[in-house]
Amino acid sequence: MLGGVVGNKDLAAEAFSEAEENGGPFCISFHKSEGFPWDYSCDGNDADHFKDFIPSILTEFPAINPEAVFLHGFSSGAIMTSTLMFASCEVEQYISGAAPYAGLIAR
Repeated sequence: MLGGVVGNKDLAAEAFSEAEENGGPFCISFHKSEGFPWDYSCDGNDADHFKDFIPSILTEFPAINPEAVFLHGFSSGAIMTSTLMFASCEVEQYISGAAPYAGLIAR
């Protein structure tokens, strides 16, 4: 998946500025399952990874606003995103919003 901005480069630079007045700084991390596909259970290795990762990264990097942590997943990552958010995996308490894209919603 590729994201991009079309239009005035100065407006794009301002929109994605990491200045505090624009909501920055920003931090993005990408995660990969230990297997394929993701282990879509709350007690599996993948959910455990997020249960450990999110609190530790908030402690290690205090500049990250704990009220501005978001989760996004594409395809099987979307299924894992919805699992983490809707299946009471003890991760949802750290997430302000989620955007599963092109994947099934966990039930």
